[in-house]
Amino acid sequence: MKDFSDKWGDTLQFTLKNVRDLDGSLVTDFSSWDLWLTIKTSADDADPGIVQKQKSAGGWTVSGGTAQTEISASENRSLFLPDTAYYYDVQGKNAAGKIRTLEEGYITLTKDATKALS
Repeated sequence: MKDFSDKWGDTLQFTLKNVRDLDGSLVTDFSSWDLWLTIKTSADDADPGIVQKQKSAGGWTVSGGTAQTEISASENRSLFLPDTAYYYDVQGKNAAGKIRTLEEGYITLTKDATKALS
């Protein structure tokens, strides 16, 4: 589990690097993978949860063995409530079609003083 906190209304970035495939090898190129970031109130909620970013739908950028997606400041402010913990996970499907959870945890978004969105 990778739990963390960030600010409500800030851009949230999720980055994958130094990830191991099912065979234990280091992933050096995510271009043939599909990736999903899903954020939910509870792990038991149905997909897509509150928000889901999928690589095949253009929701991720890839550079070799690094993949990144983000939730914009305005999405963060409109989709989530401050001082609330949300479950998230990142799943990947490799070129062989094998799916695994690459990261999971809880994110808590805390209030900040400045409310700029652009």
